[in-house]
Amino acid sequence: MRFRVLGSVRATTGDADVAVPGERLRTLLAALLLRPGQVVASDTLLYDVWGEDLPSNPRSALQAAVSRLRSALQLELHHEQGGYRIDLEGHDLDLVRFRDNVAAAVDADLDRRIELLTEVLRDHEGDVLRDASTGTLAQRFGPGLRDEWLEARERRAEARLLLGELDEALTELTAVTTLSPLREQAWFLLLKGLHHAGRSAEALATYEKVRLMLAEELGAAPSTALQDLHQVILAGERAAGWTARTRLPLPVTGFIGRDDEIAKALELLGYDGLPVLVLSGLAGVGKTALAVRIGHAVNDLFPDGRWLVRLHGRPVDDVLAELLGFCGITSDVVPVDPSARGELFREALAGRRVLLILDDATSAAEVEALLPNAAGCAVIVTSRRSLGELAVTAGASGTLLQPLSLEQSTGFLHQSVPAAGSAVVDDLAGLCAGLPLALRIAAASARALPAERLTTYVSRLRNDRLAGLSRAVGGQGIRASFDLSYDALPDRLRRLFGLLGLHPGNDFGPGMAGALLGADLATAATGLDELAEAGLLIRTDLDRYAFHDLVREYATGLPVDDSGPAIRRMLDWYLSSGVNARQILYAGGAEQYVDALDPVPTAAQLSSELDAYDWFGTEWDNLVAAVWWAGAHGHADRSWQLAAVTWPYVSHRRRWQDHRDLYSYALQKAREQGRQDGEVWVLGRLGNAQLYAGDRAAAGTTFQEMRRLSRTIEDRRAEAAAVRGSALVLHWTAADNAALELYREALEIEVEPIGRADTLNNVADCLYHLGELDAARTTALDAVEIYRAAGNRLGGAIVSGTLAEICLEQGDLDGARQYIAAALAVVRELGAVVLEAEATSILALIHQAENDDELARRTARRAADLLRDAGANLLVRRISHLVDQLPSAPG
Repeated sequence: MRFRVLGSVRATTGDADVAVPGERLRTLLAALLLRPGQVVASDTLLYDVWGEDLPSNPRSALQAAVSRLRSALQLELHHEQGGYRIDLEGHDLDLVRFRDNVAAAVDADLDRRIELLTEVLRDHEGDVLRDASTGTLAQRFGPGLRDEWLEARERRAEARLLLGELDEALTELTAVTTLSPLREQAWFLLLKGLHHAGRSAEALATYEKVRLMLAEELGAAPSTALQDLHQVILAGERAAGWTARTRLPLPVTGFIGRDDEIAKALELLGYDGLPVLVLSGLAGVGKTALAVRIGHAVNDLFPDGRWLVRLHGRPVDDVLAELLGFCGITSDVVPVDPSARGELFREALAGRRVLLILDDATSAAEVEALLPNAAGCAVIVTSRRSLGELAVTAGASGTLLQPLSLEQSTGFLHQSVPAAGSAVVDDLAGLCAGLPLALRIAAASARALPAERLTTYVSRLRNDRLAGLSRAVGGQGIRASFDLSYDALPDRLRRLFGLLGLHPGNDFGPGMAGALLGADLATAATGLDELAEAGLLIRTDLDRYAFHDLVREYATGLPVDDSGPAIRRMLDWYLSSGVNARQILYAGGAEQYVDALDPVPTAAQLSSELDAYDWFGTEWDNLVAAVWWAGAHGHADRSWQLAAVTWPYVSHRRRWQDHRDLYSYALQKAREQGRQDGEVWVLGRLGNAQLYAGDRAAAGTTFQEMRRLSRTIEDRRAEAAAVRGSALVLHWTAADNAALELYREALEIEVEPIGRADTLNNVADCLYHLGELDAARTTALDAVEIYRAAGNRLGGAIVSGTLAEICLEQGDLDGARQYIAAALAVVRELGAVVLEAEATSILALIHQAENDDELARRTARRAADLLRDAGANLLVRRISHLVDQLPSAPG
């Protein structure tokens, strides 16, 4: 059954009306329908249906009326709790449908909103409860239902205004205000529509009409919203005689660089619509100077004005008041309400071409509150944050400003300080680390000095860059600029930032940061992201971050509570992760000298050799820095253990001659601690570094000392390694017989399978050089089996190279190609540069044996290039006849 109260009170089933005889019965039905599902008290129903003219026996009269209504509708009317209830489940009531559709329209897009509201208004013409006029029901509910109908019409008109359907909206709003002259929301929308339609004079006259009517009818003034809109319309009329204004600082003297950024900005600002450009970057990188430079370059694009306003720390409504002043709107007509100020500002820019520079924004929200809505205007935002939300909400383009290059920095200084020589300029440029603010401060200081004092100035600056670069330029120095960013951080980010200042390396990821904080990876990653967003870190990769040089110095100088435990956690993170990586690369080997570590939750969890190599490659510079830093700051145990754990990464990827000093330092720290176990194993690393760097005599002495000490502490594995090292020294001097004896002695001492495999490979190589090819091949195959059983792919690849050489010497070219292909597949996958170079040199000899001299020469050059890059030039002697030029071996 379908019921209706909007219009006539009716009940229908199918296409036929259900007869509800008599006005009182229809009023009773309406009283129940207006409260669907509710129990309506008998007294209330009596008042609704009879009003003050109650029957002589009211209860009996009501019961009789209910009974007659039940019979007419054939519908249960429930009697409960001293009243009656109608249950509409399974039935339809036009009022419910009306309210549901109006509610749905509120959340719909504009086109759908108009469609829904038109549908409900088609069935509701404003009059309600016809044929139900006895009692007081119509007087009590009629006005409210009529207001709902009028509000639905207002909502439809507002949606049409927003879609630009001004004629339809104005027609409907005129009708609503005629029907209900005291509806201020309808008047507000009507005035707004008239103003948008260019009928501002009519809008002002309408406002005056409303003001007088409200005063006469209610003795009240218009609402605040109406008054603010009146001011907007007034200001729009007053600003009709617009005068173009430029509110930009003068360009920075000696501005240099940023050509690409300027070109990108000019292209963007030439687009139609409302282009928004966000210039972000760390403090002092020159965001404002670039924005001003762009502002002066686009004079022709924005003839109505180019304005800069500073936002940092200012309420948005204060900024809006300043912008309204730029529009020529005097303070006496600026609304008090911030939203009204924003509306007035946007109205004033309608049809204008203005460039707005919002300088030093701290959030996307404050920028959004200041954006014009006028096509033809443009906005440049400078911020230490990227404000990525603006890309979504305003279609903004972002440019992250990087520090200037060394060439740009020196060019600026040569131009700014012509008396300075090249050496001074180079030093100053390096100390300023590409920050334009630092360069301007340094240049200003240098210009004030005689030429003979410039070297002294550079020396003082080198001793304390932050102090020397804190002279104010434009009211701001480097330290003060960094203070603004730091002070804006919450406490948790201040702590993380200060802890990161303890890190001795160049860059870092969430794992190390988590160790410093004593937090999990997710917490650390979030903190790093937030610091990068705040312009205090530079994101160098997906999950890698770094300080700018000057920001690092600033962070290093901050006080940090409980720094001691944090530093220890950081060093343990490197050591634990390094042990994990080494155990994968040297499967089957053991690290007897590494102290037992407490669990490090964020330590690198690695699953393959490639992971391990990538970890070492990513963290190498940090590991080296940690070795030196730990030794100098009271953590000698971590210093030498970190150095020792770098094996075998050093042997396969790094420059040997660069690491003799590192291992010598680690040896000193192990000795300071009296840790003979550590001393033995660092001696092994040092001996190999000396040997591969070409210092065989020193290597021989080191391995002899390693053997002596290993016997003292009864470490058979270390002794076997020492003997193997001494044999390798002889092997490299072509004393193969003597080397073979030592290798066999090492086999008798060795207790670890991987150590035996390493030694067997060396024995095989010796036998190969002595011409005992069958024995060499058998021995090498024994080593392969041990490596395979341990899952040590690198060891297997090394022996495959040995087997390829043996096969080549035996004339088995197919076997040589197979073995060298297997070796190259592994070492190339893992990026083991030295091993790839060695395998490539063997491949060159195979091509030579196949009489392909050109391919042999190209392959030999490839091997020589790899070895040269790895700093292992001694290894190319076997192919020197195939290479045009080779560098001399390092001493």
